[in-house]
Amino acid sequence: TRKVEDEKLIEISMTSPQNPDGESEAAGLQVPAVPWTQIEAWPIATAGLPTRIVSRALQRGYQTVGELRRIPEEEILQWRSVGTISIQKLHNFFHLCEVISRGALRLGTIGEIFMLFLDEDEANVLTARYNLRVPYRPHGRRTTLQEIGRMTNRTRERVRQVEESAFHKLHSNLARTCLEPFYVYFRSILTGMQGSAECRDIMETVDPSLFGDFNPCAVLAFFCELQPEIFTNRGSVFSLLSHSILSGIEQRLIQLLRSHQGPLPEPLLTRRFQESIPAPSASEIRVAPLIARDSDRILTTIDGRHLLPEHLSYVVAERMQQMTLPAHFRDIARAVNDLLTPASRVGAGIVLRQLNSSSLFSRVDRGLYTLAPRTGYAII
Repeated sequence: TRKVEDEKLIEISMTSPQNPDGESEAAGLQVPAVPWTQIEAWPIATAGLPTRIVSRALQRGYQTVGELRRIPEEEILQWRSVGTISIQKLHNFFHLCEVISRGALRLGTIGEIFMLFLDEDEANVLTARYNLRVPYRPHGRRTTLQEIGRMTNRTRERVRQVEESAFHKLHSNLARTCLEPFYVYFRSILTGMQGSAECRDIMETVDPSLFGDFNPCAVLAFFCELQPEIFTNRGSVFSLLSHSILSGIEQRLIQLLRSHQGPLPEPLLTRRFQESIPAPSASEIRVAPLIARDSDRILTTIDGRHLLPEHLSYVVAERMQQMTLPAHFRDIARAVNDLLTPASRVGAGIVLRQLNSSSLFSRVDRGLYTLAPRTGYAII
């Protein structure tokens, strides 16, 4: 018995007529026209064609969409395992290509991409895996394959296969063509912010109507996985710079903070970063403080200073100068965390280790600490 594929109809939005002022009234993003000569040069294996037709065409030595397009439908129907459903999908493929070639395709939301190229299971797995419909969590973890499997009553391996299939489809020539307006949209936003931006800045800039019920930052984080050669993501920071450049900037900031051996105000840290590398680009200067704020290897205070965890004792001493001493280490920890940003806050045990290991502090009684006798504390 021949296995029948589920039929999936392609729905497309045509560009609307222009108003008297010459501006289009259609919402969404315009997919740029691609000439048929370019479409016909697409490799069959990556074009976005039905799987069964791809397999049979390659077996017969066909390599490009143009070659496939010239084969009579009656001949294709004679191929093994190719039936009317595959032919319908082939018609849909060529119909969408025809619309794109005329420059007549406009996509209202990113969700329409999922509807065009993914089946329901694939769309649901990607939505759950990358938390596309919930508020973006900069340092939150993805939903695991096992968790999705429990929700959908499937094995972890089956969920992985579905995710892999979805990525394969979205990497096709046709899908990339339809996704390109969204890539350009985010590129233009980041370019306008000198190549890098935090999620909150992006949320203030994007047009929410383009994302429907998807979170724009979650979509951009997903694009960072889909097209890492275009976009990169580190926590709440999105950038057009490569991962290697961002990692190098983070390492340089850590070196500067380590050599200073204490907290540095952000403007001073940024200036020292500029001075430490030859001819830094505007994008590198822009992203340096963003990385300092977002790095899980750098602590940040609410008044805009940065320090390494190994130098936390300076902040502890600063807070203790404002407290009635001796004080319990848990109260000291609360005071320290009041000075740190939410992402930088530390546990009471970490503060306790600082109190026990640094010469800045003296233990008075069980759990009680005070400042060691000194003439003053060099705290920035």
